[in-house]
Amino acid sequence: MRGPYRLRSGVLVSVVVVPLIGFTSVAAATSPSAQGRSDLIAGNHADAAPAAAHAGGPADGPRGGPAPAHAGPTDASSNGWPTHCLDRVPRSPADYQEVFDHRTDGWAGADGAGPIKLPDGRVLWMFGDTLAGQVDENNALRPGWNMPHNSFQLQDGRCFTPLIGGTQDNPSSYMPDEDGMVFWPAGGYVDQSVEPAVLRMVSTGICIEPDGWRACEMRVHTMSLPDLEVMSVDPVPFDATVPDMPAFGFWVFHDKGMVYLYGPGGGFQAGGPSEDGQYPPGIYLARVRAERLVDGPWEYWTGSGPKPWSRDVGKADALSFDEPANPRDLSIGGVVRWGAGYLLTGKMGYLWVFGTEVYGWYSESPAGPWKVVRVDGEPADLVPEDVSFPQGRWIYGGFLVTNVPGTSPRKPMVVFSTNGLGCDGEEFPCTPDNDIGLNVLLYGPHLYTPRNLPPWTGPKATEDDS
Repeated sequence: MRGPYRLRSGVLVSVVVVPLIGFTSVAAATSPSAQGRSDLIAGNHADAAPAAAHAGGPADGPRGGPAPAHAGPTDASSNGWPTHCLDRVPRSPADYQEVFDHRTDGWAGADGAGPIKLPDGRVLWMFGDTLAGQVDENNALRPGWNMPHNSFQLQDGRCFTPLIGGTQDNPSSYMPDEDGMVFWPAGGYVDQSVEPAVLRMVSTGICIEPDGWRACEMRVHTMSLPDLEVMSVDPVPFDATVPDMPAFGFWVFHDKGMVYLYGPGGGFQAGGPSEDGQYPPGIYLARVRAERLVDGPWEYWTGSGPKPWSRDVGKADALSFDEPANPRDLSIGGVVRWGAGYLLTGKMGYLWVFGTEVYGWYSESPAGPWKVVRVDGEPADLVPEDVSFPQGRWIYGGFLVTNVPGTSPRKPMVVFSTNGLGCDGEEFPCTPDNDIGLNVLLYGPHLYTPRNLPPWTGPKATEDDS
């Protein structure tokens, strides 16, 4: 889940705006009822039907039509979830928006949309908390919907197949929950150092607690290729339960045989980063050779001295940014190669969660220092100027996609996710403008052609293999 908890009638809202950091930064804290919390942990919303459907379709209604039969076989089991195909291979942000706005076949929306290119040319799109259920003609969830905590969309040319655990009658997380802990996929890559090659997926374990949620563990889910079955689940080589431990791996970047794992310090929880722990708020970085992700050793950026990397996680220090001055006001979205250097993207500002702006920072190294991209002396928004929504939303994420059809390292898409502001049924009545149960299109990814990208420097880059 990348935004606030999925809200419905009877779930209380207590908004705390906290600028957090991560590929899927959570933007607000909520205080659901006890039943709501147990529903979230169990992923069980069979009795959580919306109170009423809204009148009329939303301003940003669905653009996808009925899915024709899949043009070819797929190796991953869809457990009966229908494949949706366009009449062409998507080549533009609008094409991909059409795909992810198609909500009528059981996959009713999710946030994230980070892609991994597979060796056979298919693309695995990663998602967090997922609405699984049927949607009526007004884009409202019908009774019996459920919420798996992760899912995928497997792209095979022009066709997309949801990958969700369980069955359509009883859907569950594709990467199974563990003892009250759920997993949000952060990123992954194809590990070709083993035979046969496998997919390594770094996931953040989220514990749902009475006062919200916190990142309590990290795991590496290893999946087989080409069938994408979970083969093993391994812990990372450090104690993720240490108070304020940076959540390394909220963004995973595979580059030149190394894996870089970015994440927030000061703890990562619904209430925001702590102020006085061993790891102050900021963005932290670990690295490891791609073939040693599971067993290490991992190294951590220390930011000083002739050897700025250490195997001692206790020496880790935050990365350097020229903007913003307060690290609490920065939310990392992602990192890609950009010419001879690197481009980090994310959101910035005390109230970044309400704005569509996504900013970029350039560096010659994946560890920085990071300099914000400017136009006329001011930080430059990468999102097109005319992007807006007809109602208030939580807006979070903000990363570049360079490895799917229609994109390239020099021709990316920019992606962020939105969520409804929520309601309590009394002081804040539930409507299609705030409740994703009444309007599933409030929740999900949005894709655009970016503007204000920095000049391309160095040799022409090859296709990103991450």
